[in-house]
Amino acid sequence: MKKNLAKVLASASAVVALILIVILIVTAFGGIDVDDFKNKLVRGLILAISIMYVALAALTITMLFIQGEALHEIIVKNAKGESVRVSVGVIKKEIKKACHKIEGVTYKRIALIGDGFGVTLKLNVKVEDKDIDETEIAIRCFVEDCMAKTFNYHFSAIDINIMQLVPKYKADDAAINAEIQKKLEAKRAEDEKLRAEEQANEEKYDATKEEIVAGLNGQAEALPEAAPIEEAPASEAVEVAPAEEAVEKKAAETVVEA
Repeated sequence: MKKNLAKVLASASAVVALILIVILIVTAFGGIDVDDFKNKLVRGLILAISIMYVALAALTITMLFIQGEALHEIIVKNAKGESVRVSVGVIKKEIKKACHKIEGVTYKRIALIGDGFGVTLKLNVKVEDKDIDETEIAIRCFVEDCMAKTFNYHFSAIDINIMQLVPKYKADDAAINAEIQKKLEAKRAEDEKLRAEEQANEEKYDATKEEIVAGLNGQAEALPEAAPIEEAPASEAVEVAPAEEAVEKKAAETVVEA
């Protein structure tokens, strides 16, 4: 039915679009004067046709993208000269009867949707005191067994929508708090280790810096006293880096190499 309705809507929208195109072509070649469109009746007709086209196009697109349609019956046997159809009400009744054996599962809605690949069963359920995996496996097993042995039929897919959930899971507060404390202590120990490494690097850097400074001072004392040097002109002066900066650089390089 959905396919037939989509075909009707597509045909109607094509006819309306053709009418608008004809009006546009006739107007472009001078068959209709532009002043004629100033008439309120003509404007109303053009506007009504345009709205009709938009509505038909929107409905057509919606029908094309709708996944399947609700069924009233399904064909469980189809052979040459014979067929067997079962109403959706009968199938729903049997599915409910089979699935009521699953404790903790209440069925809110059951629907059968047809598409190009077969029939999909959609179940809306409420789950109490059960895990999701356990519920899913139990429902699929009961439904497939019921359909196979009662109607000799298999659904192309079974979609389970859990509307309400009261899980079996109960938190073990003592165990969780112990795990939290364990991870917290491990993190604190790691932070303390990082701080100790940073402090050791700083102490090593300071010791290396003092050693280099002491060495430079010893070399300076060992050198003979030099004669006074006349100041060179500004254009020939050589820029000398401060001794403190050289010491800092050499100490940093020594720490990195270590």
